[in-house]
Amino acid sequence: MSAPTSLPVSATASLTTAKVVPVPPVGLRTSGRHRVEVGDLATAWANDVPVLATPVLVWWAELAAMEALAAHLPAGWMSVGAAHDIEHVGPSLAGARVDVAAELVAVEGRRCRFRVVARDREHVVLRGHHERGLVERTRFVSRLGLG
Repeated sequence: MSAPTSLPVSATASLTTAKVVPVPPVGLRTSGRHRVEVGDLATAWANDVPVLATPVLVWWAELAAMEALAAHLPAGWMSVGAAHDIEHVGPSLAGARVDVAAELVAVEGRRCRFRVVARDREHVVLRGHHERGLVERTRFVSRLGLG
């Protein structure tokens, strides 16, 4: 008995509809600089201490990771936040300049893991990891019933 010379129709159909997931290069790096404004302080988040709020600092880390991926995704793809393992290790006051850096350290399927670090002058104020998932925007939005 000889081996088939072509795939069955069902196998061919699944090959043509298989999604090719973009693979950004490990080692991608980006950074952003932010000035702590009054609206970024914990006092705007139901806390009485006027220091940079953790949710704002985490958002800045997400922004750095998003920016790193943006230029490496094909049209129609985007990234979404998936996980955080972050320590906010130091306070920053209003007016402080905070530099946030993200480096892509691993890609596993559709998940991209970043090492993130934020510094207020020479002091580290945040360190940890942030993960983003890669999704096709149209498919993602349609699953939410938004379009």
